[in-house]
Amino acid sequence: MSFLIGAAKIAFLSLSIIGSTVGVGSGLSYTVKNKLAEKTRQKRNLDRQKELEDRKTKQLNDKLKSKDTPFQKKVFKAEAIFKKMSEDTYSCRDWENGIDNPYKDLEDSECKGKINKIWGTNSENKPERWFRSDPESAISFFRGSLSLTSDKYYLLRNQEKGEWETSTFTCNHKRDENQGEMIVVSCNKKASSYYRSR
Repeated sequence: MSFLIGAAKIAFLSLSIIGSTVGVGSGLSYTVKNKLAEKTRQKRNLDRQKELEDRKTKQLNDKLKSKDTPFQKKVFKAEAIFKKMSEDTYSCRDWENGIDNPYKDLEDSECKGKINKIWGTNSENKPERWFRSDPESAISFFRGSLSLTSDKYYLLRNQEKGEWETSTFTCNHKRDENQGEMIVVSCNKKASSYYRSR
């Protein structure tokens, strides 16, 4: 009988240990599971907040870009050479920051150097008007200096080379060999009917 009481005590003790181990284990796993779920929720919330902030920042930047600068125009340097009234003398102008900004008149020595670089010393090749820049700057320049009409704009914008006339000049243009976005325009005065009849 004492053996049965001892066995019952051992069984009771074993069941208590197993029960408490299972209870602690399940309680511990429940706690760990809850902590992991909480961390996951926090991370998900932080990710959502960051995504919302990024989206708002992008929308704001896009809105500012479209509002402030609807069209970003590329600015080209422009150069012009004009024949003066006296025989074989020229003046040169440079626009460093685009045709819409102030120009700089080159000194005579600089101008002669530029002319020799472009045409050499042969005066027969020199046009009365010469201009190099992008097509839009050329349109703006010749609209002001030679009264270029709007029906000629497409020639400068779309053709690799071409010949056209204004009221007093015959001009031709071609793509610049060194800078493909630029064009070079050369113009000479038309012979007037007064001089032709003599």
